[in-house]
Amino acid sequence: MKRKIHRRGMTLIEVIVAAGAASIIIISILLVYLAATRIASGAMGQLNVQSKARQSLDYILNDVRRSERADIYTSYSGTNSFGSGTNDVAGGYAIFQLPTNGIVAPDQQYHHYYIGNIKSLGNGITNGTLYFFTCAAETNLSTKSADVELVRGVTNPDRVFDWINGVMNLNIRIADENDADGKQIIYLRSSVAFRNQE
Repeated sequence: MKRKIHRRGMTLIEVIVAAGAASIIIISILLVYLAATRIASGAMGQLNVQSKARQSLDYILNDVRRSERADIYTSYSGTNSFGSGTNDVAGGYAIFQLPTNGIVAPDQQYHHYYIGNIKSLGNGITNGTLYFFTCAAETNLSTKSADVELVRGVTNPDRVFDWINGVMNLNIRIADENDADGKQIIYLRSSVAFRNQE
């Protein structure tokens, strides 16, 4: 005589509990993934901002080392002879005169750096962009090249350029423009002497 084997399946309550536990696990994994992605994206943004800021600093320091003289302004306005572009809002301005010794062409003898497009982010932080162009003259911009954007997010627009006793001090403070609360700020500072100063 054969014995009947009773195979017991899962009850509805067991199925609901198992599905709920699986859902909690899947949602937890998804939340961890999204948080890790957000952190990685923020870190990449910071690295990109820092890289651009360092490149900008290197451009300026290279010109300081090669220049014969420099003029530095803590601010400028659209009425100045060199403030006649679409990016001009009062900010720091530096002009470096490089020697025309076969390396620098006469129409590129003056290298101009300025902070323009200054805006308020609404949280107490001022945000500007560092621009660069070359020119054959110090103030007459009839031969100026196109403005090149070096780095965005400069939060100290009128205190970037300074010098004391022939030493150039650069202070660049940059906020990531994708950082809504403005807490991720990069500080870059450097000092270099004018080697070829007249």
